Amino acid sequence: MQIEINSQEYKIFDVNDDLVIYTKDLNAEIACSFFSVKLNKIALASNINSQQLEQLITDFNHNELIEQDLIKVRIIGGNDSPESSYLGDIRTILNGIDNNTNMINIIGLDACKNPILLN
Repeated sequence: MQIEINSQEYKIFDVNDDLVIYTKDLNAEIACSFFSVKLNKIALASNINSQQLEQLITDFNHNELIEQDLIKVRIIGGNDSPESSYLGDIRTILNGIDNNTNMINIIGLDACKNPILLN
């Protein structure tokens, strides 16, 4: 089964070998993938705001477990230049949700300093 995640949305799934989740046309937007072996869940978000990000983590970890490296996050795309604060905001929000528990582990960040916007 293949499921597309559109801009400004996220979806959470139980781990399934037949599942492919993807987003297209990322350009300067940011996608974040989340996974947890303990929770047996995966999620993909595309260009979501701070409220959506907080809700995603709440929905993802609905039992409110606190365990080191419970949720692993990979951030893809976006603009990491000084002119853009969105990528930094995502990291700040995730750190705030984590609240020094080390529950959320950002395992990868692929961004660029000057993204080329495609029309």
